[in-house]
Amino acid sequence: MFEQAVLPTHHGSGRFWSAALGLTGELLAVACLLIAPLLWPQLLLRVQTPAWITAPAAPSPPVKNPPPVHVRAIRTPFQMADAVLYRPITIPPRVVTFDDPPAAGQNSGGENSIGI
Repeated sequence: MFEQAVLPTHHGSGRFWSAALGLTGELLAVACLLIAPLLWPQLLLRVQTPAWITAPAAPSPPVKNPPPVHVRAIRTPFQMADAVLYRPITIPPRVVTFDDPPAAGQNSGGENSIGI
């Protein structure tokens, strides 16, 4: 199948010289880029610190929360005794509603909150 193929008889010495020449050219280019600022320092860019980089601000004083106000609980009629539900004798004049504030440490929205 391959008896008619013509194979080159010389060795690849041309490939070695072209690779060596390419590597030498790249090394010369990198050397010029590194030596140029040493010869002409006036061509370097003037680096300035950006205005938005500043020293951190002093910490704010700790927030002193006032002591919680003691709220007296409203007595609600108890309708269960011994696992038996008793019906109220009279209908109350108004509905008892509970307005509980959020527990300490919970965030109910406001500054810098995500509302969770």
